[in-house]
Amino acid sequence: MEDLETQLILAEKAKMKMIVTDGAFSMDGQVCPLPDIKRLADKYGAVVLVDDCHGTGVIGATGRGTEEYHNMMGSVDIITSSLSKALGGSSTGLIAGSKGLIGLLRRVSRTYVFTTALSPAAVACSSKILDILQRDMHILDNLRKNTMKFRKGMRKAGFEVKGTDHPCCPVMLRDDVLTWKVAINLFQNGIFVPWIVVPVCEEGEQKIRVMINAPHTQEQIQKTLDLFAEAKTMFID
Repeated sequence: MEDLETQLILAEKAKMKMIVTDGAFSMDGQVCPLPDIKRLADKYGAVVLVDDCHGTGVIGATGRGTEEYHNMMGSVDIITSSLSKALGGSSTGLIAGSKGLIGLLRRVSRTYVFTTALSPAAVACSSKILDILQRDMHILDNLRKNTMKFRKGMRKAGFEVKGTDHPCCPVMLRDDVLTWKVAINLFQNGIFVPWIVVPVCEEGEQKIRVMINAPHTQEQIQKTLDLFAEAKTMFID
């Protein structure tokens, strides 16, 4: 936040100042400090844009994303998000903002005006998923139950998992070869987990990025925990 304030001071004479941030940082499993960002935005007259691709449908009491997670509904000027993650798997996205902003984008955005606009099928699919999320809170309840079981189990086993409650669970191994060994061992036992190594991340930030889903069973979560514990004995201890 200190650096952000410094940049806002340096941009004091700019006609427009915009703070752009992820809502949830999927590589770190952490949610942005929106209250602090909003405070600085108000202090220096900046617009706030939150990219909530990893927040929409996942965090907040009813899955409404970063604003709801921080009890700050309506505080962000522009929200961008994706329909390719929690909202159906279609390769499209969305922008939410003021009526004036959306009207402008409808007139000048090439990806909206020409043939790359959203297909009716993609819109229908994502709209239906929004209806389901609002009607059936068991989906989010299961997601949170699975997430906390995995995070608590990994901490108990002695692993470092970044973040606190997001279902993106980065298991920090901090070594390329070790990360590959653990990921391969899990894959050979029926668990697919993406590994993140240099140059995708900085040296020392190598990790296995475990993505917890609502349909996962408690048995599947436990099997994953057991395999991580086994891998720790085989490759780390």
